[in-house]
Amino acid sequence: MPEPVAELSALKRRDGRVEAELAMLIDEHVDLVWLALTSSDWLPQWLAAGRIDPRLAGEVKLDFEASGVAIESTVTAIRPGAMIEYSWLGPGQPEQRLRWTLEPIGPTTYLTLGLSLPDQSDLARACAVWAAHLDMLVAALAHIPVKFPVDVFNDARRSFGAKLASFDEQAVA
Repeated sequence: MPEPVAELSALKRRDGRVEAELAMLIDEHVDLVWLALTSSDWLPQWLAAGRIDPRLAGEVKLDFEASGVAIESTVTAIRPGAMIEYSWLGPGQPEQRLRWTLEPIGPTTYLTLGLSLPDQSDLARACAVWAAHLDMLVAALAHIPVKFPVDVFNDARRSFGAKLASFDEQAVA
């Protein structure tokens, strides 16, 4: 399977929220990555069954059957082929805002996932979950079927936890 390459590329606190960016270079054309992020045919391969209507105020419905979590939201910002934003709210969870940004770099795509969560959120866990799903996205694009990579999640949670602890220490100083 392709090596996971999601990195924590930005982190800041603003207005009672913490914002993080995960970034990675994907060895696929931006058009294919966009389809994987928005097409009902691709979503189950790396995220969950469901659909994303890629237009402003379009419906977002994702069903994580194994965990019993269903996400219902709307698209709040979009530039077709380049950026899509929506909220992520599961039962008992604080609202997460997601912004997917794609930048073509020749035949590859630089993908950035921006997360915005309330300050009290477990950001290390949230980033690790998304790092695992990004790993699954890369595998899906390579036509390699995978289940949720628990090892990637655990490694990412430890790594992000250490980076976030350092960030919190700097914020207090």
